[in-house]
Amino acid sequence: MNQLTGLFLLLSLSFVYGCSANSYGKHSEWRQLFNGDDLSQWMLVHGNVPFTVEDGAIVGRTVAGIPTRYLTTKDQFGDFILELDMYNKNGANSGIQFRSVTTAPFYDGLTGYQLEVDPSNRSWTGGIYFEGVGEWRHTPIFNPECQNAWHQDTWNTLRIEAKGYEQKTFVNGVLCSYLFDHYLTKGHIGLQVHSVGDDPSMDGLATRWRNIRIIENPTNSDYTPSDLNADSSSHLIDQLSAVEAYKGWQLTKQVSPEKNRWEKQTIVNPIDGETFHIDALTVSEGQSVTLLPTGNSSEAFHFITHFKMLPNTQGEIRYPVVFRGEDGKDYTCNASFRLNDDRNSVPVETQTMGDLTHVMSAGNLSEPGRPKRVLFSESWRWLEIKSTPESTQHWLNGVKVLEYSQCHTMPLSAFSDNADSDITLSIKRGSVTLRTVKHLLSL
Repeated sequence: MNQLTGLFLLLSLSFVYGCSANSYGKHSEWRQLFNGDDLSQWMLVHGNVPFTVEDGAIVGRTVAGIPTRYLTTKDQFGDFILELDMYNKNGANSGIQFRSVTTAPFYDGLTGYQLEVDPSNRSWTGGIYFEGVGEWRHTPIFNPECQNAWHQDTWNTLRIEAKGYEQKTFVNGVLCSYLFDHYLTKGHIGLQVHSVGDDPSMDGLATRWRNIRIIENPTNSDYTPSDLNADSSSHLIDQLSAVEAYKGWQLTKQVSPEKNRWEKQTIVNPIDGETFHIDALTVSEGQSVTLLPTGNSSEAFHFITHFKMLPNTQGEIRYPVVFRGEDGKDYTCNASFRLNDDRNSVPVETQTMGDLTHVMSAGNLSEPGRPKRVLFSESWRWLEIKSTPESTQHWLNGVKVLEYSQCHTMPLSAFSDNADSDITLSIKRGSVTLRTVKHLLSL
């Protein structure tokens, strides 16, 4: 563990364990963000249809033909605890924005984190969506208790806790998302009414909010004690989260046989212009690099990388797959995660990013009926490969896009005859830059 990671873990654990069993906010005062009578502390963003105050609650109604709009606090907040009540019985998709800004160059509305309120059968209320970028930062897909926490026909209590690079969301007292993210540490809080397009049948659906209160700069005893075994997601740049360090994740560059190819680069946050000086690996046309030797004894691994590619880039990440044969013995073959710049691929069926190369097409398995989440901006993307003797999964930008039950269910001719134990990146055309490559062996 390097000094930076060790310091971050120490500070994070002070947040995790520095919390007493006291009730929420016992040592701090709540500030009311809504007085029940008027919207003097709020402003309208991205739309000209006002929100109203009715019976002590803020009300936002859908209007066909109007873009997504937000009622936003005039003040901005960094570290805070927010609680509010929300009623959305007949409402459309909605959410609570936090640490969100109006100054992003690529979106006129609010750009930032959103506690999702999802009335669809997907039931991802409590997930954290990156509004303005179009990317899930953390979903409750592995948290059935959260997916059942929202009550469609009554008032619900939502809670957001933000401290440094950590953010947590709760629905009716149930932890839903635990996110570590560098990108925004301060911004507005906003109430969203999502666009319903031009569908007149969706016109006039009401969402209501009340009892909106916040603790600014809370003490450790105000925050909810954390569970290092909880499901979490990390978008920290060039370092592990406290949860990842606790569970045994490693930064791949530290064990890569070609770590000398990693170079210092400066990247700029397009949202607020903040710069980060990081170690990054750029692989260009015709090049191949070993990212990680997994070891012949490793039956399972979880591999994550954040990446950026030039237009029209093509390549693949080759990785080993261990499967158990009918004779009870373990066998190894090689598979490939297809890299392809899909931004100009129309129709969707022609998009090949995330495919099991030449064998199986990727789709959106996490959100049936929806296309893959291809990011059309120049933002960083992220992919995951999860492999066990039972199954292997490809993930792209927070959703599962492919799953197969190892080589014995695929044409063996599609796999390498000379299986090895390395995870390698090869670029046929264009260029890919990787940052924050990390892995966990022997799940």
